[in-house]
Amino acid sequence: MDTQTIDTIALIRQIRENHYQYLRGKTHAERIAFYREQAQKMQKKIAILSATETTAQVSPVQNPAVSR
Repeated sequence: MDTQTIDTIALIRQIRENHYQYLRGKTHAERIAFYREQAQKMQKKIAILSATETTAQVSPVQNPAVSR
């Protein structure tokens, strides 16, 4: 089985650097709008992933009378 490792420190630093570059020179209101938009995108992604995981984990219910 292959295991995948993630360098979380480097990943977080890269995300922060990208945000810094994008938000540099933006107003306070523009920064707030950016983070709110990103949060909404993440909430939608979480909802989709949660729905997918829930349907994948639900096993079909068997009728006890049929299985006898």
